[in-house]
Amino acid sequence: MYAWCISMGESIGAKFEDFVRRSRMVFRMATMPSSKEVWQLLKIIALLVVVLGFIGFVIRILIQSLVGVLGR
Repeated sequence: MYAWCISMGESIGAKFEDFVRRSRMVFRMATMPSSKEVWQLLKIIALLVVVLGFIGFVIRILIQSLVGVLGR
């Protein structure tokens, strides 16, 4: 079971305060990525946009060709 299910008696306000406290702890422990990591992430995102765009283009061409063949 999840930890939040065990403490069913807690109010929503107490759960929210616990969430905020834990979130602050995570943000304090986290570090900023280096510029190299940021550039790698941007390259990956750009590559994914291009690949998904190409896949969408191919699907569109296939559907248009099928509709053209079936519509005759």
